Amino acid sequence: MKMCRPGWHPPSLMILQHRPDDSERPVRQNLPMARRVSSPALVGRKKELETLGTALRGATASEACAVLITGEAGIGKTRLLAEFQRACQHATFAVGHCLELAPGELAFAPWLEALASLPIRGPDETLPADVEFAELLDSSTTAPGRAGRRPETSRARLFVAARRLLRAAAIQGPLIIALEDLQWASRSTIELFEFLAAALRDERILLLGTLRIERWPVVPQRDDVESLLREFEHLPRCEVVALSPLTARESRELVSAITGDAQDPAVIEGLVNRGHGNPLFIEEFAAFVAAGGEGVPESLRSSLMARLRELSPAGRLVLELMAVAGRSVPYRLIESASGVRGDELVAAVRDLTSHAFVSSDVGGREEIALRHSLVAETILEEMLPIERRQRHGQLADALIETATGLPTPSASSAELAHHLEAAGRFEAALSAAIVAGRAAFRTTAHAEADRHFADALRLREAVSTSHSEAAEDRTPLLMEAAEAAFAAGEGERAVALIHAALDASGSPANRQMEGSLRRRLGTYLLSVLRDDEAVAELRRALDLIPSEPRSSERARALGTLGAALMLGGRYRESQRLCEGALEAARSVGDTYLAGQALSFLGVDLVNIGELARGLEVLREAVKVARKAARAEGVFEAIINLSEMLNRTDLLAEAVAVALAALPEADEEGLTRRIGTGLRATAAGVLIRSGRWQAAAALINEGLALMATGEWLAALLANRARLHINHGRFAEAREDVDRAIGVAHSERVDLWPVLAAVAAELNIWCGDLPEARDMVQRGLAALTDTDADQLRSPLLAVAARIEADDAERCRALRLRTPALMAEMAAEHLRQAAGKILTSASLPQGIRAELACCRAEAARALGKPDPDPWHAAAGLWGAVGQPYNRAYAQFREGEALLALGGNRSSARQTLREALGTARDLGAIPLQQLLLDLARRARLDLTPPRRPEPVAMAAGLSGRETEVLRLIADGLTNRGIAAALFISEATVATHVSHILRKLGVASRLEAGRAARHLVIATPDTPLDPR
Repeated sequence: MKMCRPGWHPPSLMILQHRPDDSERPVRQNLPMARRVSSPALVGRKKELETLGTALRGATASEACAVLITGEAGIGKTRLLAEFQRACQHATFAVGHCLELAPGELAFAPWLEALASLPIRGPDETLPADVEFAELLDSSTTAPGRAGRRPETSRARLFVAARRLLRAAAIQGPLIIALEDLQWASRSTIELFEFLAAALRDERILLLGTLRIERWPVVPQRDDVESLLREFEHLPRCEVVALSPLTARESRELVSAITGDAQDPAVIEGLVNRGHGNPLFIEEFAAFVAAGGEGVPESLRSSLMARLRELSPAGRLVLELMAVAGRSVPYRLIESASGVRGDELVAAVRDLTSHAFVSSDVGGREEIALRHSLVAETILEEMLPIERRQRHGQLADALIETATGLPTPSASSAELAHHLEAAGRFEAALSAAIVAGRAAFRTTAHAEADRHFADALRLREAVSTSHSEAAEDRTPLLMEAAEAAFAAGEGERAVALIHAALDASGSPANRQMEGSLRRRLGTYLLSVLRDDEAVAELRRALDLIPSEPRSSERARALGTLGAALMLGGRYRESQRLCEGALEAARSVGDTYLAGQALSFLGVDLVNIGELARGLEVLREAVKVARKAARAEGVFEAIINLSEMLNRTDLLAEAVAVALAALPEADEEGLTRRIGTGLRATAAGVLIRSGRWQAAAALINEGLALMATGEWLAALLANRARLHINHGRFAEAREDVDRAIGVAHSERVDLWPVLAAVAAELNIWCGDLPEARDMVQRGLAALTDTDADQLRSPLLAVAARIEADDAERCRALRLRTPALMAEMAAEHLRQAAGKILTSASLPQGIRAELACCRAEAARALGKPDPDPWHAAAGLWGAVGQPYNRAYAQFREGEALLALGGNRSSARQTLREALGTARDLGAIPLQQLLLDLARRARLDLTPPRRPEPVAMAAGLSGRETEVLRLIADGLTNRGIAAALFISEATVATHVSHILRKLGVASRLEAGRAARHLVIATPDTPLDPR
C-alpha cells in the first residue's frame, strides 16, 4: 500500500500506484534485524480480540459495523490491530495511517493509502466501482467558487463514491478498513469515517479506527474528535473498545516474553513498576536493559536518549529528518534531504534499525518508518531550534526535487508549505499554501482548505512589508479564504474575511465587485442566523449590482434576499424578489438559480393564500432543480413541497414526497444534512395524521443520525409533541428545553411551532403563566410578518390557556383575574375572525381558528357545542384524529353543561375516547374518563370484532409489523419503530406474506387496509 506522498500519487482517473523506473529505485541491501524489544505474543488483550472477532462475524453476515479502539499512547492499539489482521486471513484488510507531524498532509491521505490496496480493478485497470471517486479527488488547482458544483454537492458525491467503492471491494468477501491514529487525522478524513460508520448497513464491511486518548491530557481533544466519540456512543452498529493498562500480572508476562526468564527478578519488578501497565514503556525499558544499561531508567525519555547517543552521525541525521517529517519516509526522499547515499545510507539505516528506532520493512515498500510517534516527540524536544529549521529546509528542497515529473504539483504542496514556513522561507511557503488550499477545496476537503488559506493570509502579512504589490492581491485571496471557510461550516469566520476584503478594497471604482462582495457577505450572515444584517447587506448589494445587463450575480442576490425575507415571514416582499430572481436566472440560462427561485416563490405563494398556484410552482421547482443536476437544489425544493403540502392538508402526499426522497438523499451522501430534514418533515405530518408509531420511527432515525441545528430542533419538537400526547411530560420537558436551545427565534418556520408545543406542555402541567409566556414569544416572532397561517395554531393554544384560566378563576371566585382572562379571550376571538375573512385558507387553518373561537366562548362561560362540532368536522375532513377527538371532548362537555341530549353527548365522547385509546393519547383519555365519571356516563364501547389479523393466524408482533408495512415503512423503519433488528423484521415479513397468502409487501399493505388490526402503543426510544 502507498500513501499519497512523493513517490506515489492518484492519477486523474484511477487510483494506481506510481511506480518509478529502475533508475529511480535505490539499491537496497539486506538490513539486520533489530534486537527484540517487543513480545512475540500479544499479552492481555483476549477480550478485545474477541470483540473485534464478533464485529467481523457480523460484517461477514452482511451487517456492516464500526469499532473505535481508544487508549493512551503506547497502550497497544497498533499491536492489537496487527494481531487482529494476522487472524483475518479470509478477509481483505486495508490500513491507512494518519500522521501527526505533517499538518500539511494531503486531505484524505489515509483513505487513499487504504483504498489503493483494494483488489477491485477491472480489465482496463480502472476502478469499475468508481472512476468518479478518483476524479473527484483529482487535485487540480481549481479555486474556490470556480468549480462546476457547489462545495456540499461535490463533497456528498465524493463520500457516496467512497461508499460505492467499498461496496464493490466487499463483493468477493468481507472487507476490513482500518485507519490508525485518528487523533491526527484531517477533519475531512474524520468526516468521511463518520459518514461511512453511519451509512454502511448491509455490506460485508468492518470499519476500524484507532484513537489516542490520554489519561491526563495536556490539551483537550479537538472538536471533530470529540464529535466522533459522541457519535460512536449513539450510532447503531458502532462500538468503542477502550484499552486499559496491563495488570501487574500481565506486565510481568510481557517482560518475560521480551527478556526471557533469566532476568534478575528485581529488574523485572523494576520494569513492571516503571512501565505503569503501558506496553510501549515496558518494551523501551526492556530495550535499555538489553543494550547493557544498568538498572531501570527513570523515564522513557532517558531510555531513548541513552540509545540515541550511540548512533552514528549519519544515523542521527536521518533520524532527525524522519522526526521532522513525522511519518514513514521514502528512501529517495531521505537520500535527497540528507545527502547520505549508497552504502553510507544503508549503514545509517542499519544503525537505526539495530537500536530499535525505525522499521526498515514498511509493507514491502521502499520506505523506513519510526517505530512510534513518541520517538519523534523525544527527538524533536532534544533538537535545537536552528537544527529543526535546517531539517525543514532540507525536506522542502527534497520535496521539490522528488516531486519533479508528478502530474499534479498539489500532491505535495501542502506538506511543502509546512516545511518552507518552518524553514523561514515565507514567500515560497505562501505560494505553496495557496496551491494547497485550492487543491484541498477541489477535493472537497473544506476544513483543510480553510486552514491552508488561513496560513496563506498569515504568510501574506509576513511578506507584505517587503513587497508592495502584496496588498493588491489580498482581496482575491480573502475572497477565496472566505469561500473555503463558508464551505467548511465556519460562517462567522467567512463573515470576518469578507469584511476584511471590503476593507482591503477600500472604495473600489468597480461597483459590481463591491456588490458581489456584499452579496457574499449577506449569504454568510444568513448562514449564521444574523438575518437582519444579512437583509441589509443584500439590499446594498442589489443597489450596487446593475440590473442591466442581466447577470447570474444579480439573480443570486435577488434570490438570496428573497430567501432571507421568506425565512422571516415577509412573504409578499419575498414574492416580488423571487419573481425578479426567476426572470433574471432564466434570462442568463442559469437553471439552478431558476429552480431555487421557484422553490422560494412557491413557499411565498402558499403562505399568502395562493395555495394551488404555490403547489404548482413548487412541483415545477423540483423538476427544474433535477434538470440542473444539483442535489442541494433538488432536496431544498422537495422539502419545501412536502411542508407546503402539509400546510394545505394534503397529508398523504406530503408524507409520500418526503419518504420517497430518503433513498435518493442516502445515495447522494446527504443522509445527515438532508435525510434528517426529510425525516423531521415527514414525522410532523405523520403526527397530524395520527400515525404516531411511524412518526416515532422516523424521529428516532433522525436523532440517531446526529441531526444538528434547526433540523435537530424540529425532531425534538416532534418527539416532545408525541411525549405530550402519550403523557410523558418529563421526557417532553427535556426535549422542549433542548429544542429551544438550538432553535432561532427570529425565523418563522420553526419557532412558532416550538412555542405552541412548549405552551401545550405547560397547559397539561398546569403552569398557565409559563404557557402564556411561550405563546407571547411565538407571536412576537411573527410581528410585522405575513404569516397569518402560522399565527392560527398559536391563537388556538392561547385561547385554550385563557379558557382554562377563566374557569379556574371562576371556580375560586377570583373575579378580576377571571375578567382579565375573558377579555384576553375576546381579543383572541377577534384576531381569529380577521384571519377567517381570507377566502384562501387551508381547512386545517380554519379548524385551528374555529377552535380558537370555541375556546373563547368557553372562556366567557358560554359553552356552545356548535363551534366545537364544526371544528371536529373540519379536523375529520383533513384527517387529523387527535385534534378531532379533542374537539369532540369539548363538544360533549358543552352538551352536558347545557343539559342537552345525553345520548348524543355519550356517543360523541365515546367516539373521542376510542380514538384516544387507539392513538395511546393517555392525557386526553383521562380528561374524557373524568368528564364521564362526573356526568355519570358509561363510555364503554360496544363489543369490538375480533381483529381479523389475529384470526388470520398472525402473532401480536406480526400484526404490529403488518400495520407498519401498511404505513409504508421500510424494514429499517420498522426495526427502528419496534426496536428489533432488520433481520428479525425480514423474518416477520416472510411469515406475514405466507399467512396472508400474498406475494409482496405491496399486496400485504393493501390487505392490511381491509383488516381490523390491533394498535398497541409502542414506547419511544428514550434517546
